[in-house]
Amino acid sequence: MSQIVKVFTGILFLMLLTMLGSGIIGTQLESSNARAYRQSVAAEIENSNFCKEVMMACISQAARDGYELTLYVYQKGEECIQMNEENEAQIEVADIEMVEVLLNYDYSIPFLNYKTRHCIRGYAI
Repeated sequence: MSQIVKVFTGILFLMLLTMLGSGIIGTQLESSNARAYRQSVAAEIENSNFCKEVMMACISQAARDGYELTLYVYQKGEECIQMNEENEAQIEVADIEMVEVLLNYDYSIPFLNYKTRHCIRGYAI
């Protein structure tokens, strides 16, 4: 009788470890995808020579893809300006030195009911 209890306990722990491991692997894949997305946004902004329309398109595309993208534009001799529809007119493409790319995404392990918000920072120079 004790052998049956030990076998079922071992199977239970094996199932728990399998579920936890698959949740962690899935979460790491989502994190890796977010990093790659941030890199592609920075490359797209650099390749467009800091075009305002491309930056606005990146923000709207990120929202459709489930990310929150924030762009801070650094211009010569001025403080940084957050890129959005209201501030778009204040930004002169010729004066842009750098764009800071902040990508927020959900980091969750469903099996543990763990959910946080992570932020990845990058720069388009």
